[in-house]
Amino acid sequence: MSGTASGPESERFRAGTEVAAGLAQSVGGGACKALHGNRVQGVEPAEQDALAPENRVLAACAADRVGLPFTGAGPTAPVSVGPAVRTMCPTPGAVAAR
Repeated sequence: MSGTASGPESERFRAGTEVAAGLAQSVGGGACKALHGNRVQGVEPAEQDALAPENRVLAACAADRVGLPFTGAGPTAPVSVGPAVRTMCPTPGAVAAR
C-alpha cells in the first residue's frame, strides 16, 4: 500500500507494527523492514517526511522486541535498532495514534 508509513494510512501502520513483527518472527523471518512509501497526493511532502521516520522507529521497536533486526529507509535518515532508538520505544500496546 503506497504511503502506509507516511500518509493517511499511518494509523493502520502504527497499529499493525507489533502484529507484523510477531508474524515475521513466528514464520522464521530473518528481519523486518519498513520503507517510506510513495508520495500520497493531497498530503504535504514535509508532513510525510516528518511522519515516516516516527513510524519506522515504532516498527524498529516492534522488531527488536521479538528479536529481529530491522531496516528502514526513506528520503530522511535510515533507521536501525540500537541504544538510541531503544530509548524512544514505547511500551507495547501504548502506541498512540497520530
